[in-house]
Amino acid sequence: MKEQKGTGLLPLYDEIRDAEEVERLISVPELHTELTNDRIVEMLVSSGAILEGHFRLLSGKHSLRFPAFGRIARNNRYRDEISHEIADRFKECDIDAVVSPITAGALLGSLVARDLNVDIFYADVSENKGFPISRFVGGYSIDPTDEQQGKRVLIVNDLTTTGKGLQTMVDLVSEANATVVGIGLFGSRYEGSMEELASRIGDLNAEDIQVLVDLDKEAFKCFDTPCPYPDCEEAPVANSWELNR
Repeated sequence: MKEQKGTGLLPLYDEIRDAEEVERLISVPELHTELTNDRIVEMLVSSGAILEGHFRLLSGKHSLRFPAFGRIARNNRYRDEISHEIADRFKECDIDAVVSPITAGALLGSLVARDLNVDIFYADVSENKGFPISRFVGGYSIDPTDEQQGKRVLIVNDLTTTGKGLQTMVDLVSEANATVVGIGLFGSRYEGSMEELASRIGDLNAEDIQVLVDLDKEAFKCFDTPCPYPDCEEAPVANSWELNR
């Protein structure tokens, strides 16, 4: 089923609703709770969360497929199952607070914080007219002068592509005199290994980054423009951040 969003030349995309095709596009590492591989496939299929078309990502790169976590997050039961799984993986890590970006990952972060019974803080790591923004948001900010300095922080987000957003949040946490001890993600299409990502963004080990769903790197590959989409530079394009609102 095609959907149309935007004005003028309308970007078109398809929802991938075939369970076998979805299963080919993902791999699910070992799960800790009652959440299963079949259940995750069911979530992705029933919500139409995997989209196929022409997409512009926050990084500026383009992609021919996009996992719209916001579609899964509409379902209360799905949200709870995912947050429980992430929280379960870090329940022995003495987490003091969760930090999430103010994107589709914000709701997931708040639920994980609820499950761990800790505070939630939000970071704005978007861009404004081409200029990167890097700050905590209003009252949801870690106070670097707080008496409880040295908070042990878990970063939670829906997805990572380049690791840039994660790096920004790690830096913000460090500037607030706190320490990132783990990262919980619903999905990843990062092209490198978790070992490489962990060493690049902070003093972390690969096991400190927990990912529920690995997206097929070739199928979800990101491209500089022009990308392989026909007539990329003239064709309508769907902005990933608008799809996840």
